[in-house]
Amino acid sequence: LQDDPKLWKELDYANDTDRPMYQEQAVRRIRARGEAAVPAILEWTEKRGRKKLALYFVESLAEVRDERISTLLASLAVDRSFDWRPAAVHSLAAHARSRDRELFRELLHDPIWGVRAGAILVLERLSDKDSMPAIRRRLEDDLYEVRARAARSLHALGDEAGIPMFVESLSLESTWFEIDYGRLAREDALEFLRGLAKEDFGYKPWESREEREPALRRWHGWMDRRDPGWREKVPRQAKIRSREVEVTFGFELRCCQLGD
Repeated sequence: LQDDPKLWKELDYANDTDRPMYQEQAVRRIRARGEAAVPAILEWTEKRGRKKLALYFVESLAEVRDERISTLLASLAVDRSFDWRPAAVHSLAAHARSRDRELFRELLHDPIWGVRAGAILVLERLSDKDSMPAIRRRLEDDLYEVRARAARSLHALGDEAGIPMFVESLSLESTWFEIDYGRLAREDALEFLRGLAKEDFGYKPWESREEREPALRRWHGWMDRRDPGWREKVPRQAKIRSREVEVTFGFELRCCQLGD
């Protein structure tokens, strides 16, 4: 690397958040180098230090499919002092190495929600059906994003346990400073359910509660036909306990340690 000052400079730019245009171009050039850039990436990380790695660059490593990069990402994922652990986990999901199975089973219980969600995705990519009971327990996670990721991954693995949670989420209401955060969950739930039902029953997540009610009844009817006992299968954390509920989203905890 020291013999290639241009590549060294590109890596500096790729991790320079103060120059986003330079960063984007540098990341694109490094990615185009492919496997040839891997030794330089590893040396730069060692010499500059992990703290110098930028979020965008860590995310870009998902596309650098190389065993050495996979090993670096796995190391970053478990390094509690590294700011961008969730990004490292999600990038490693694209590599999906079977040797990381036990690591990501442990990360299902990580205190950082983005790491938990990423671990679920990795186990899905590995088709790890032995982890399905542990993933199913994530349907009781405090955060909607983790519950939704668990539901999606379970469905991909052939388990419909998360579908009732999505139907229940169509009723979520959470307003904070006049911002309807419940709408984000409703939109996400609709996207998933529409893929199953191949229609939306006229449901519009941005409408008022009263305007959504007829379409919501149609969704409940669809779910009743699919599974008459679905209401008893809604995870405790996802149940609508009153007309107004508190919904915690990961972005409310967004920072280098508690977000994505």
